[in-house]
Amino acid sequence: MKFIEKKHTNDGGCIEPERFILWKQQEEKTLYRQYSNNDAISAWDHLPSSSPTVMEGQIAYYSKEELADELLKKQGYLCCYCNRIIHKNEKKRVEGMDLSDEERQANINHNDRRRTIEHVIPKSDNARLYTFDYCNLAVSCSGGERVPQSVVRYCNCGRSDRPIAINPFMPECEDKIYFDIDGNIHSDDENIKYTIGYYDNGKVVEGVLNLIYFAEERAAIIKPYYYDNYDEWTIAKQSGEDLPELKIKTTEQATQVVAKLSKPNENGYFEEFCSAIISVLKRDIIELAQQQN
Repeated sequence: MKFIEKKHTNDGGCIEPERFILWKQQEEKTLYRQYSNNDAISAWDHLPSSSPTVMEGQIAYYSKEELADELLKKQGYLCCYCNRIIHKNEKKRVEGMDLSDEERQANINHNDRRRTIEHVIPKSDNARLYTFDYCNLAVSCSGGERVPQSVVRYCNCGRSDRPIAINPFMPECEDKIYFDIDGNIHSDDENIKYTIGYYDNGKVVEGVLNLIYFAEERAAIIKPYYYDNYDEWTIAKQSGEDLPELKIKTTEQATQVVAKLSKPNENGYFEEFCSAIISVLKRDIIELAQQQN
């Protein structure tokens, strides 16, 4: 999980897109009636999915599509929970993999990268406070919701309206959740463990967000940043040659990687699973070296 920092106004609210503000002001009377009944679903449904192709000049238009675009840009195009890169409307296809039908479907389910707007504090808790509070909105992957055969639910869909002990608007989320070289997710806080999922005697105990399921994907991205010769090792393994000894990056190299991955690239994208990569490099290389000095 990566901390999502939003710019705030002097009164403590979040700086919102101007068009979003104008739309809320225009629709204030309608929204007030729905808020009075704590009808968060009707209030949320009142925001159109997309803007009309023909617009009248005096009407303030806004849509969930525009809102998601704005939020996702601020997040560096990562899911607010699992930190995988997410897309507008397509799921990642499984190609060139020798899988059984069951394994293939499970892989597709886990790779549903389509986006949905998440209310970090459920809007049903208080429609007036949380439905259109920009400080409370993020973008999550669909979490298997749009895959009818999916058994595993994760991120937004896995959570539904259940409370979570940690969320991406908490700066401490990057410290209280940490990772190992094999992509496994950990926390020393029992409530957070229940939020993310954990292993008990080798068995998966599902959590609210089920982030435990992405260990293999995380490991595949972490290891090239962790080992200095991982590409060489991978080529040797694929060709059946003797495997070279893996060499861990130096403290200086790890520090440079952390600095690079802490910022989005020139297109505004963060590296997928960047928080996991940074966590492993800091804990296993940088902080360990500091303790030994």
